[in-house]
Amino acid sequence: MKKSIFKMSILAILLGIVFIACEKEGVKTEIVEFNEEEFTSETGNHDQVLDIKNEEIQQPLLHMSFDKNLSKEENELKWKKKVKEYVSKNANQNKGVSTHVVYEIITHTGSQPNHDTNGDVMAKVEFVHDQGRRITRYLALDNGDDRNTDQVDVYLFDLQFNNTAISWIEVDEAHLRLRGTNNWFVKSFDVAIWKSDQTVPATSDSNGAFLLSDPNLWMDNQTETGWDYYHAEGLSYSRVNF
Repeated sequence: MKKSIFKMSILAILLGIVFIACEKEGVKTEIVEFNEEEFTSETGNHDQVLDIKNEEIQQPLLHMSFDKNLSKEENELKWKKKVKEYVSKNANQNKGVSTHVVYEIITHTGSQPNHDTNGDVMAKVEFVHDQGRRITRYLALDNGDDRNTDQVDVYLFDLQFNNTAISWIEVDEAHLRLRGTNNWFVKSFDVAIWKSDQTVPATSDSNGAFLLSDPNLWMDNQTETGWDYYHAEGLSYSRVNF
């Protein structure tokens, strides 16, 4: 009887050890899984709720991903050729004012593994001009194979002044948004109004008006429907005159 009690006690101890070991193993597995889906946002603005209607979204006129097999100069020439073709079809010779401003948004994705994303990305740009201030609609930056590792993507948009002609314009601020949990490392985020891209004759002290930002940070969310947000301000210079 004593031997039976002794054996039962040993069995209970062994089962307890196995149970504790299993519990510890389960905790370890959960930690590993969490690390594999690590939350990386560095903006402090993740998981914002946006109710965006289709009519509030503007699609780009043109888009191009720079070819990594070509030099920067070759890619820029290729892009400028596309823009020139667009502008030539929409040219207006009314010197002194403009009702149509053409501008670019350029993003550069980080060069390390997993810096790319297939998440939805949108932008907004705020301009100042001689008639006041203008904020764009949400600008869609999704055209298929965007934002691969170490990839430069450039998008062409236009700004219409249907009832007002302006004589000058500057870039003031810009906003970049990423939706979902497929994180993205943003190396740079720029806005450019090139004087040579305008549909009316234009001048500038610096070939255009620009906002140049180098975030070098992660954008990410903890939910699939949340939007992360990066704000670029105080990084603008120059003006385009019409």
